[in-house]
Amino acid sequence: MKQFPPFEVNGLEPSVMTGAWLPTDHNSLVTGYENGHLVFYDLSRGSITNQHHIKPKKEENTTITSIIAHELEPIVVVGL
Repeated sequence: MKQFPPFEVNGLEPSVMTGAWLPTDHNSLVTGYENGHLVFYDLSRGSITNQHHIKPKKEENTTITSIIAHELEPIVVVGL
């Protein structure tokens, strides 16, 4: 089993709230965190490949509560 590095922001490890497999890349998983971060993992290498911070225009709750991956395109939609 692969060991993944912890995802940290300013020395803290936020909680994972949701996740989704990416059908367009069978080695990829995306997770959404309580602080508005999306993190993409490569399961074959056991590494983080990309991350994004979702920042709404208004200072609202930034917890990512859902992720839906498109079946044919490399697109994800997130819900806050």
